[in-house]
Amino acid sequence: MEHSPDDPAPGGGDGNRRDEREPPQIVGEEKDGSLYPYDYLEEPSRPSSRASSAGGRVSPSILQDLASGDMDNVAWSELPVERVYDYFAQATSLESVLRAFGELKAKLGVEELRGLELFGALREKLCTQKTWKARDALQLLEKRANQQEYMGQKAAEGVKVLIVGGGPVGLRLAIDCLLLGCDVRVIEKRPSFSRNNVLHLWPFTIEDLRQLGAKKFCGKFCAGAIDHICIRSLQCILLKISLLLGLSFHAGVEFLQVLEPNADTGWRAKLNPSDHFLNQFEFDVLVGADGRRSTVPGFDRKELRGKLALAITANFVNYFTREEVAVDEISGVAFIFNQKFFKELKADTGIDLENIVYYKDDTHYFVMTAKKYSLLKKGVLVADLPDTRDLLHPSNINKEELYEYAVDAAGWSTELPQLDFALNHYDEPDVALFDFTSIFQAEYAARALKRRGRDLILCVVGDALLEPFWPTGTGLGRGFLSAQDTAWMIRGLGQGRNMSELLCEREVISQQLPQTTPEKLQNNIKTYTINPFTRYCNLQLRKLPVQSVKHLYDTDTIGTSPALQRGSFKMKSSAGSSSSNKENRAPTPSSLSSPSIPVPSLSPSRRPLAEGSVNLAYYSEPANKMSLPNPSVLLQWANTHIHGYGIRVNDLTTSWSDGLALCALIHGFHPEFSPEFPQLTPADPILNNRRAFSVAEESFGISPLLRPEEMETPDKITLLTYLSLFHEFFSDTEPAGLAPPTGGSDKAAPPQKATPTKRKAAAMYAPTPQSVERSWNTQTVKRRSLSPPPTATATTTSLSNGRHDDDPSEVEPPKKKAYTQPKGVKRLANQKFVPPTTATSSSDVCYYCGKKVLPDGENECERIFLPPHLFQMHSL
Repeated sequence: MEHSPDDPAPGGGDGNRRDEREPPQIVGEEKDGSLYPYDYLEEPSRPSSRASSAGGRVSPSILQDLASGDMDNVAWSELPVERVYDYFAQATSLESVLRAFGELKAKLGVEELRGLELFGALREKLCTQKTWKARDALQLLEKRANQQEYMGQKAAEGVKVLIVGGGPVGLRLAIDCLLLGCDVRVIEKRPSFSRNNVLHLWPFTIEDLRQLGAKKFCGKFCAGAIDHICIRSLQCILLKISLLLGLSFHAGVEFLQVLEPNADTGWRAKLNPSDHFLNQFEFDVLVGADGRRSTVPGFDRKELRGKLALAITANFVNYFTREEVAVDEISGVAFIFNQKFFKELKADTGIDLENIVYYKDDTHYFVMTAKKYSLLKKGVLVADLPDTRDLLHPSNINKEELYEYAVDAAGWSTELPQLDFALNHYDEPDVALFDFTSIFQAEYAARALKRRGRDLILCVVGDALLEPFWPTGTGLGRGFLSAQDTAWMIRGLGQGRNMSELLCEREVISQQLPQTTPEKLQNNIKTYTINPFTRYCNLQLRKLPVQSVKHLYDTDTIGTSPALQRGSFKMKSSAGSSSSNKENRAPTPSSLSSPSIPVPSLSPSRRPLAEGSVNLAYYSEPANKMSLPNPSVLLQWANTHIHGYGIRVNDLTTSWSDGLALCALIHGFHPEFSPEFPQLTPADPILNNRRAFSVAEESFGISPLLRPEEMETPDKITLLTYLSLFHEFFSDTEPAGLAPPTGGSDKAAPPQKATPTKRKAAAMYAPTPQSVERSWNTQTVKRRSLSPPPTATATTTSLSNGRHDDDPSEVEPPKKKAYTQPKGVKRLANQKFVPPTTATSSSDVCYYCGKKVLPDGENECERIFLPPHLFQMHSL
């Protein structure tokens, strides 16, 4: 469980008293052009009753100072560097972390540095001192920085990133952005790290944190079989790592809205306080890491509702006594698995639960699902109201009864000797009652804006992207994955990839997230990087049609499609189409006084793309570029090979509608694949196109980009892309000549097999096959083994008679190597799903559920292509 409903997003930081060198009324300050990576605030932190979670041998005086929260009485100037670093490494609050790091920089004389310069200076100075702890931590960070994805910390040099939210996911993203060479600023609304709740850690998150040096700042981190950590402790660990890498972190700063660029400035944010210097910070990427109530604009959310579920979280002070240490954790007990436990609990206390979890960390953390009638009976809920919001409104909750309910449940379950509530950031007992009946997910992971020639990428990560279902413990694991996926997108921006391509790729990857579990990730967790291929299994990333993300790119360029920007496919432009997504714009649009929009200038670190090129992501090597053939050249090539059939094509739309031109093109090179061509007529265009698509896919490895029904008015760009695959495939093939009118009697040349080189070239042009309706393959071509679902309408015309598949005298075309699946999968598909009864005009719909899906989000199962949510949900 990551949050309670009335809590702001995870994150925050203790305020710290301002140093005497700076006036106390200013929250943020810029000196000599350098920004300090920490803020001193007026509000002092509350003394903590919690024991230090840091490990290692440290002077008792240091632990005493850290526990008391009084850092002003420390004689910093008299302490050696290694002692100052010990204060920094063992600090357990935001105030103490920032104060100790500021003193460490002053001790080393690097106050004016930040970013990569600061990281380099710290490595140089600390590694030469007698600070083996610092040396070990910096060596681990240097090892991570040497990963090839970061390109020597220059992969995204010059990209400016503003991250809203200083929770674990936001700080984890900041680390990757710093390693990429970005200029990163993190703002956090809270003045303190005050979240006591405990997070479950997936194996890869534990390994990731270890590689970053978490144990250098928390000696007991995941010791033994422990696989959880307190949010506050994790934030402190990640903040220390980020500061060493040069992060600029600002607590007590609230994000309000995005400000569009004008003639003199770029994209900026309106912040509270209004006099904070980050109000003038211009950025290229804005990331919302501020929880499910994210304030970053333009991200619609969809809701998943279930049966009413009311959860209670409670944190009790851990005194680390011998009796407390002896108490066993409850990693997760549900009623159906241990009915005796819950029945005895109900009989003894009157408390009726569905499940309960107990983790022992900095606090004793309990989370449980209570039945509504039990809460009403115990007086926790004053009245039984039909609306959930009214039911859980503070006025309908008796807090004293809620506290007693939590104490009784925790005490009976664990028999802890002393149960004193830990305090939250409101100085109240840290107990919360909330509803997780509804789980929210953002409709998309990223979008882009373009104003006055300046691009801005907006992203959401963590709970803002996908709210976790707490019993599954998926919050932090999927949050870290989303942070690394976003870092990969920022890397692409730094490498000069066009915006539409980045949005396409990000959406494909984000579709993997809801179904991701530790078991569905790559096994070798030690090799995980920001490259998604190192983490996800069976990830298919190819170029998507720009239409699929057109609504995510909002531009003010009049008469120009967003997909035209910076080297993507050329598309038809329509008046006003570039600003059709007005509802997704930033909330403060500014009118453009100038009719001409200046051309954006790329930073030196970004490689511009050639006009008309496609930059594809082949992650084992630098991105490849390949240009589509000129349409006139493609038409001339096609007419050269089909003129003998009495067919001529004049355009890339209606000339191909009846399917005869495509069948003639195939017959001209390989007549043995279409012996029935002389019997085809223009009267049945769907059948003709169906036949051509089937032969091209099975014999040449060219996947269809359109449905046969869509060929009546095909999209010009899609058809150009599809025909380009034929042009590439047949480029080294001599035409076989025309077949005799009777068909099938002449000796054909041996068919040319699709070599790996040609298949790779074809894949570079085209996206993964879209989720098209494939019933035309299952009944008209006998090579398909899967029968149509029971409700499918039988096709009256069959091509099997023309193919003579059962005649041994016919030349059998080469077949693709089939991917076999258990028969149970086929049977499940036939029984569970029913294909859409009405044809749809879109080529990117699921065969079974009819929902629109991105082509690269498909999985193949017995020649049926399923979107991830169906494939994962119903797999055996």
